[in-house]
Amino acid sequence: MKHHNPISTNIYKEVLAAEKRIRPHIRKTYLEYSPYLSSKVDGRVYLKLECMQHTGSFKYRGALNKFLSLSPEDRQGPVITASSGNHGTAFAAIRHMIGQHQILIEGAAALWVACLLKDKDRFKGKNTVLIISGKKLHWN
Repeated sequence: MKHHNPISTNIYKEVLAAEKRIRPHIRKTYLEYSPYLSSKVDGRVYLKLECMQHTGSFKYRGALNKFLSLSPEDRQGPVITASSGNHGTAFAAIRHMIGQHQILIEGAAALWVACLLKDKDRFKGKNTVLIISGKKLHWN
């Protein structure tokens, strides 16, 4: 019996396809040389500044790639993520970016919730529902 490997045999092509999908939507993040860390390892250490990405973490890249790899029909339907952290925040930002303003966050990062509440006028008239710790806030 032949063993089936669910992972593609051409990861390189998949990585290039993912990069092409997300490139127009992400911020270019730079490498920053770290003299301190370089001195500790006797080599050159660079830090990838993914904290400069749209939602403050690299999770935006993965969430965006997954979302853009869905069919157009699936993109319009509900998208569920089990994360209320950086990954969940990224999905909420992506849904907002494409004009789907129904945001459901349970136990989200305090900073993201604070940003949403501060800018709530942006959601008025867009049938937005925000769920925070079981409380529903409607902005119609």
